[in-house]
Amino acid sequence: MEQIMENTYAHPEATSVPAGFERGLAVAFALAGTLAVGWLVGMVYVIATWALGG
Repeated sequence: MEQIMENTYAHPEATSVPAGFERGLAVAFALAGTLAVGWLVGMVYVIATWALGG
């Protein structure tokens, strides 16, 4: 049993997801967050313009 545990912890890359996938996921979330903030700012501008009769 100890030998199995040593092998598992000696090679963490065998059980983890590829590093490229994690980087791609981070980029995807960053892009989605940027787009969401931009959309929110746009909606606030449109509503403010409409509310002020612009």
